[in-house]
Amino acid sequence: LRALAPALLLSSPPPLMQVTKGVFFMADLQALQSEFLAKCSALSAFGSQTSAFDYYRDMFPAGSFESSDSDERRPNGLLTVLNDPELRGRSYNRLIFDDLSIIAEYSDKLKVAIPPVAFSGKRRLSKYAYQIFGFVFDLDDVGVEQIGDLVYQMQNDILPFATYLVNSGTGLHIVYLFDNPIPALPQYYESLIRLKKDLSDKLWNRYTSRSEEKQYQGIFQPFRVVGSPTKLGADYLTTAYKIGSKVTLNYLNSFADEENRCNFNDLTYTSLPEARESYPEWYERRI
Repeated sequence: LRALAPALLLSSPPPLMQVTKGVFFMADLQALQSEFLAKCSALSAFGSQTSAFDYYRDMFPAGSFESSDSDERRPNGLLTVLNDPELRGRSYNRLIFDDLSIIAEYSDKLKVAIPPVAFSGKRRLSKYAYQIFGFVFDLDDVGVEQIGDLVYQMQNDILPFATYLVNSGTGLHIVYLFDNPIPALPQYYESLIRLKKDLSDKLWNRYTSRSEEKQYQGIFQPFRVVGSPTKLGADYLTTAYKIGSKVTLNYLNSFADEENRCNFNDLTYTSLPEARESYPEWYERRI
């Protein structure tokens, strides 16, 4: 497996991240910063580096959100700023309109995150979710060797092939964008959560992460913004690499245990005018 990126492998992996009151030990920080750059080189061998705008345009195609200069009511994306030091540590949400310009405006914040979901309103709650654009998985403590092993497993159909891999600092985001967004209907939630947990168990294995403490993210979880600083410093930006195409639910299902596959195959897509006519109570509540 090391043959996937032999020139990029470090002679030995850096120690696990150590933090005292939120501050890295200097020796560890330098090793992790060096590994971050090596991971960028490894990822560029497997896919093309993608700008923040192109990444989010791919996630949220034009027309997905409300336009800031239009009276037409549509859902929006949500950008969350966490513990903003300029506002005494306050956290808050900002609406993402269809031009996506707000993302660049806030990308210099230390902790800023976006979920792959459209919402009706400014609160990131399931009852306000409108559409789900993909699954994102966050693996901790990932080095160059783990990236090589992950891609090897994808190339050999052991794991589903991702749309993007994102170097998020000491970890890695594995991104699967859906070929069509999934309506955020409550009757789908349990099935989607079960599928995502199953895939998390398979993606996070002894070859793809040095950490044995698996973590599971929900279907509405936000993730560090591409183009924003990682925990390693302002010069080490979250970076996305496109390695594959968008996926279908049936494709992801094929990698899950049968009892954890999504149990809906009748997805239909209704325009907003049709929805207002057919489902007036839902339209009033959500739109």
